[in-house]
Amino acid sequence: MNTVLFAISFVLGFFHSGFASAAGYQADTVKLGTAYRAKLACSCLFVMKLPEDYCKSWSAPPIVKDLFVYKVDRKAMLVKGGIGLTMVKSSQAQYFGEQRGCVLVK
Repeated sequence: MNTVLFAISFVLGFFHSGFASAAGYQADTVKLGTAYRAKLACSCLFVMKLPEDYCKSWSAPPIVKDLFVYKVDRKAMLVKGGIGLTMVKSSQAQYFGEQRGCVLVK
């Protein structure tokens, strides 16, 4: 149990803090995480046409799969990724056909 709590606090701290490059650029690592999850889930569901159960585990490392969640709008072929139930700092990826695949739209 202590290992799980440590892992969760480490991941939350890492993604919450961001990181700075030599040029002083401040990246929003939480937004990167939500975009990563949305894009991979979209590609798994709509490009590779795999089952959603498989895509849930494939689209995120095991340590953060419950932290970064996503919702699917199959009609619009859109995946919205975010943090937890509130979908904080959400990102969206949409499928635009065979040639373009999934593209981050937000």
